[in-house]
Amino acid sequence: MTERRHLFDLAGLPITSTPTVEQLRARISDDALRILEAQRGGVAGYFDARGNILALNSAAQSMLPGLRVGENGLHWLFGNEIARQVFVDWDTVAQATVSGLRGRIGTFGHADWPEQLLDELGAYPEFCSIWNAGEVTFTSELPPIRLRESGAPRPVSLFVQVFDVDVVDYPGWLRAFVGIRRDLPMANVSNV
Repeated sequence: MTERRHLFDLAGLPITSTPTVEQLRARISDDALRILEAQRGGVAGYFDARGNILALNSAAQSMLPGLRVGENGLHWLFGNEIARQVFVDWDTVAQATVSGLRGRIGTFGHADWPEQLLDELGAYPEFCSIWNAGEVTFTSELPPIRLRESGAPRPVSLFVQVFDVDVVDYPGWLRAFVGIRRDLPMANVSNV
């Protein structure tokens, strides 16, 4: 697979196979899962280009109720009333999610999965409205996202970053998100 990927990269050709959720979940190592749990108090997880949730840490499971591994996060965001209750700025999160999906779809060329996903998401009027606006983003860092945490008196602010995780046989498919709580102290880190 490594040699095949290298040859495709050198030729400037995308690998067009569409992996299943199970194939992508199998590519997440035990160490990669431990990295999620190491985000103390932070919300973290892996998802695929279609928005399918591949893994969540315990903080994500707690702070994003109803979002489940193996299910599609876009359907949760637009079709589950809990998502609207959890995100203080639901409109901002929805806008960033849809414009990011639009940008992501373009990287896959003539894939077969976008049409099916867009047909499914067309059941949500808010999705259609945002999609029809035509905005595209490729940002990996989002504005702070405010969540209502069960039992907390005030919303929790998270600094969220989204990034690709390279998988040799499925390049561009595996993504991660990490949301660090604003109220936690920063570690002493050097960028040298």
